[in-house]
Amino acid sequence: MTASVRPDGVLVDLDGTLFHGAAPLPGAIEFMEALKAKGIPFLYWTNNSTRTPEAVAEHLRHLGFKAQASETFTSSQALVALAGERLAVGATVHVIGETGLRAAVAEAGWRDVSTLTVAEAEAGGPVSAVLFGMDRQITYEKLDRALQCLLSGAWFMATNNDRVLPGEHSYGPGTGALLAALETAWGAQAEVAGKPSPRFVEAGSARLGISAARTLVIGDNLDTDIRGGRGAGAMTAWVRTGVTAPDGVLSELEPDLVVDDLRDLLRLW
Repeated sequence: MTASVRPDGVLVDLDGTLFHGAAPLPGAIEFMEALKAKGIPFLYWTNNSTRTPEAVAEHLRHLGFKAQASETFTSSQALVALAGERLAVGATVHVIGETGLRAAVAEAGWRDVSTLTVAEAEAGGPVSAVLFGMDRQITYEKLDRALQCLLSGAWFMATNNDRVLPGEHSYGPGTGALLAALETAWGAQAEVAGKPSPRFVEAGSARLGISAARTLVIGDNLDTDIRGGRGAGAMTAWVRTGVTAPDGVLSELEPDLVVDDLRDLLRLW
């Protein structure tokens, strides 16, 4: 790395940074192997709330990365870690989300009433929190039931608020696009656990056993990866392999490094 960017650990974004669609990006596998060879701790750091850590690792292995579940940190895990500061074991929650979020909630020991009938859910007492993640089977009924929980005093938290979801050939509506419907009805925004929240960076750094200031955040998205890193006081490297952004955002955030792809970071290492 350059003299001014020498991290003790790395948080690396996935889609658009390490791979695109079904193919690893240039230098990505070699870069992750270099981290391992140098003994630099890292996490595969993702806003994707739909997959469990093992599913994330399995997907990466399919692409050629030697990834383990223990090396992944998802926005679902971040949400549960942050929500755990307020929710006791056995708390009643209403979940909108897919396997990754539901598995993390179950592991935390919370009671998810979203799969129960309205009568069954009400019989269990008031809902403490609405926990929102990506749900590609979203319905009006799901949103309505979550709104009723909020109107009854539930706390509101989301894994992330990404506007779009990367696909192999284009983009689709992201968690933030779905979340906006519920936020509009509720009249307030959810607390966000994932990118661009600095707390996602801080939580990842803590898992690595280092401070955010000694962490390098690598990502392709200025508004999520780099903004979160800068907000936490971490070092940042913007890789021009995924989401583009206007020059104004680049000058506003001023990442420590700007590279075309991870081969450039390998050469700087």
